[in-house]
Amino acid sequence: MLPRISLVTPSYNQAAFLEATIQSVLAQNYPNLEYMVFDGGSTDGSVEILRRYENHFAYWTSERDAGQSDALNRGFARATGEIFGWLNSDDVLLPNALQTIGAYFAQHRECDFVAGDGIFINADGSRELFYVRAAAYTFRDLLHYDADKYLPQPSVFFTRGAFAAVGGLDVSLRYGMDLDLWLRMRRQFELHYIPNCLAQMRLHGDAKSQHAEHAALRAVMQVIARHWGRESVRERAQLFWGLRAMMAREICAEGLKRAQQRDSRAGWNALRDAMLWNPSVLFSRVARQLLARLLLPRAAQNKILRAP
Repeated sequence: MLPRISLVTPSYNQAAFLEATIQSVLAQNYPNLEYMVFDGGSTDGSVEILRRYENHFAYWTSERDAGQSDALNRGFARATGEIFGWLNSDDVLLPNALQTIGAYFAQHRECDFVAGDGIFINADGSRELFYVRAAAYTFRDLLHYDADKYLPQPSVFFTRGAFAAVGGLDVSLRYGMDLDLWLRMRRQFELHYIPNCLAQMRLHGDAKSQHAEHAALRAVMQVIARHWGRESVRERAQLFWGLRAMMAREICAEGLKRAQQRDSRAGWNALRDAMLWNPSVLFSRVARQLLARLLLPRAAQNKILRAP
């Protein structure tokens, strides 16, 4: 028998994408699903969408909360399922994702924590941007966020017992709460891997991680520093500089966008700030692109920008 899956969608002012999220869940036709939506008091028409689908929800509410982690913790506190997962209101599940998850847990009773692959898409879902391949990562692997060893959040599911054992989500975290949860779970439980793409994650201008410039990556750095205490000094130094290099590349990428908009001052400022984070950023492709945009005539720029 397939286990009961409790799926929670936290949402706030995501009316443009919320219906697609809900429909992707209902289209699963999973026979033992408990689906709940916790809206943070949206004012953009989300509530009207939720009312249209309320007969399909085990529970829904629209009221102010203390953020995404708080909404999820409240959702899982109400949940009656054996398996937990969450789907943000701008992401979608791919066909048969829940069937895949339910069947895996039914066949692997020893499993408490499992991840599949995911894929990022653009705002209207018309284009795939990049694929995120998960793996049966070790705890140390998950610390290496700078090496792209991360889990696509909507493709991760875990047991009620595992969630309770680690104390749920940290409500003090606005960003990086999923990584923090995965690290705490991985200390206690094996991570299983399903080589299937289970979800699409939408990148758009209104996404939480797209606001507050580099806040999300700063939060990741803080989360990793919170968990690296048992690692060697050498390992911590590698993690520290790897994350700073990642931040430097992100700053250069933002500077390149500004330089392409003919804001040279912003481009130079970005390059300066990136070098303060990690001077080795000058050897990266994005820094070369930024320098080309700032220094070279257009014909030479194009040659540099086409270089691998």
